[in-house]
Amino acid sequence: RRFHRHHGRAETASGAAAFDTVLASRTRVRQALEIVTSGHADTLGVATDCLNELVSHYADKLSVSSPAEVYGDLLDVRLYAGGLLEQPGASAPQRAGLIVAAGQLSNLLAIATSYLGDHESALIWCIDAERRSCESGYRDIAGWVALTRAMIAYYQGRASHSVELAINGQGVAPAGTVAHAKLAAHEMRARAMLGDAEGMTQAKRRAARAM
Repeated sequence: RRFHRHHGRAETASGAAAFDTVLASRTRVRQALEIVTSGHADTLGVATDCLNELVSHYADKLSVSSPAEVYGDLLDVRLYAGGLLEQPGASAPQRAGLIVAAGQLSNLLAIATSYLGDHESALIWCIDAERRSCESGYRDIAGWVALTRAMIAYYQGRASHSVELAINGQGVAPAGTVAHAKLAAHEMRARAMLGDAEGMTQAKRRAARAM
């Protein structure tokens, strides 16, 4: 009993320490954003540059780290981007840049939550990213969202729906983009799961052309 009580306290202490570490990390990211973007004539331009850099960073980090480790930072940065969008006085180009960054962050949150098995939250983030894509006219975001949706359906065992989403996504993502090529490749994989040899071969050709 003493062992279990001690072990339980140790786990609680370890969990609290890990949580404190995550909070501290999130605070440092937020503090860096607020300090770097303050005192500039082009505050929103600087903020957009920082957000774009963080989008690339978290996209890479999601592929090699635990999604639970990345989620807190992503959410905090997305909240920061949302706060900037609520501020008045932004020029049209500044607002467009912020909307694109917010949409990309929302899609990364969709990916992170889908990896965590929380498909409901993932779909909500997908909706926001699609809305930002439409609002900004930056179709590449919608293409990545289509891939996220197709992946969710695939891992839920709904291969037919995954194929449908991948096909629709190829109609949205601009030709020549990475998102378009990945959607074509995913269609090939989903058709293979269905045993659709002819459809898989055709999708393979489309993927090769896209790449």
